[in-house]
Amino acid sequence: MRLHKYIHLVEAEGRHYLFDISNGKAIALHPALFSLIRDHRHSIDDLEHIHPELYASLLSNAMIIEDGADETALLIDSFIAIDRDPSVFDITINPTLDCNLRCWYCYETHAHGTMMSEEILNRVKQLIHNKVVNPEFRHLSVNFFGGEPMLGWNKVVMPLLTYTSELCANLEVSLSVGFTTNGVLLTSDKLAKLSALGLDSTSFQITLDGNRVFHDASRVGAAKLPTYDIILRNVIEAASKGFNINLRFNYTPDSLQSFIDVLGELEDLPQETKNHIHCSFQEVWQTADKSVRDKATQLADMFRGNGISASSDIIYHRHLCYADRENHITVNYNGDLYKCTAREFTPSTREGILSADGNIEINDRYRTRMSLKYSNPVCRKCDILPLCNGRCSQGKLERKEGNDKCILNYDDATRQLIILGSLYQNLTGRTLTLNDLKSRAHTII
Repeated sequence: MRLHKYIHLVEAEGRHYLFDISNGKAIALHPALFSLIRDHRHSIDDLEHIHPELYASLLSNAMIIEDGADETALLIDSFIAIDRDPSVFDITINPTLDCNLRCWYCYETHAHGTMMSEEILNRVKQLIHNKVVNPEFRHLSVNFFGGEPMLGWNKVVMPLLTYTSELCANLEVSLSVGFTTNGVLLTSDKLAKLSALGLDSTSFQITLDGNRVFHDASRVGAAKLPTYDIILRNVIEAASKGFNINLRFNYTPDSLQSFIDVLGELEDLPQETKNHIHCSFQEVWQTADKSVRDKATQLADMFRGNGISASSDIIYHRHLCYADRENHITVNYNGDLYKCTAREFTPSTREGILSADGNIEINDRYRTRMSLKYSNPVCRKCDILPLCNGRCSQGKLERKEGNDKCILNYDDATRQLIILGSLYQNLTGRTLTLNDLKSRAHTII
C-alpha cells in the first residue's frame, strides 16, 4: 500500500494535517503521528505493525491505495461520471441576443429584434421531454441567458416554464430555474408568475458595476438613463420574497473600492432577506489586474462580517464549469447549440444544432472540445489536478497548441500555496490571497 498522490502532509503555523485534495477531507494529526506518516510515506505498510489504529484510519478514509492503482485514471473517471450523469440535464436558453443595456465591456454583439420562434421553442420543449421521460432521470436545470432574457418573457420564458414545470411535476422530476439578467425588467408581476408556477426557489444572477456613480456610468441603455436604483430595488424585493440572488460585482481597479457603498445599501436589510443574497466579486477581463484581487477578497470578508454571503474571484477548489459537462447544452434563439456562454454566439463557434425532433446534433468542434478536457499529459501527472482541473475546455479549445504543458504556468511554489489555500478554505470557509498565504509559515509534503 502507499499514500495516493493527492494526499498532502501539511504543517501550517504549528498545526499538522493530512489533506486529501481530491475530496477536501482533512485529518488533524498529533505532531508525533504526523512525523510517523512523514517518515514512512514511502513504506506505508510498516504502519500496519507500528501503529495499527493509524493504519486502519488511513485505510478507511481511502488515503492509502494499492501500489498498482492508478489514482489519476480513477479521478478522471469520476469527473467523467459527473459530466455524463444521465440522471441530470442542464439547459441554457437564449430567448434573444437583443439587450436593453449597452455595457461597455460586454463581449457580445447584440442582435436587435431577434427572438426565438415558436418552431425553435417547440424543439426546446421536445428536447426537455426527451430527457425527463428517461426512467433514470432525476433533476432538470433550466437557465435563461442572452442578450437580456427578460425581453423574451412573454414569447419564450413563460410558455417554456409553464410547460416544463407541469411536465416535471407529473413525472416527479425536480426542477431548478435560473436567470442571468441585468435586473432592470425583474418586476413584481414576473416574480408573482414564477411563484404561481411553484418556482419560488428560482435564482437570478444580476450585476452591479460599483456604487451608484460607477454603475450608472457603465450599465446604461440607449437613452443613457441610470439603472442602479432600479436594479437594487428589484434585487431587494426578489430576495425579500425568498428568491435567490447572486449579486455579481463586476469590478475594475478604479471601481473596486466603491462597493463599500453597496454594502451600505444592504447591511441594514433584515437577515432573512440577506440570506437570499450572495455577492460575488468578478474582475472585468479588459482591465484585469491581479494585484487588486487581494482587495476584492478583503471586501468579501467585510460583506460576510455584515451577515451577507460573499466570495472573491480567487478559488482553491475544482471549478465544475457547466461548459465542460456533456449533460449541459446552450440553445441559441435560432436553434444553434453552444457550450460556453462567455463567448459570442456566432456560426463559426457553434457546436451543433437542435433538430426538429429535439435531438442534439453535435459537430466536430464539440468533439474536439471533449477530447481536450483530460488529455494534457502534464495535468495528468500533476499532484494538484483535483483542484486545478487544467483549465476549462474552452481555454484548451482556443489555445490550439501548448496543451501539453501547464497552461496556467504554475511553479512548485504556487502549487503549494494552492494546496494551503484549499485546506484553509475547507477548514474555515474563508479565502486567503496568495500574498496572505505566503506570509504564513508552512511546509507541504
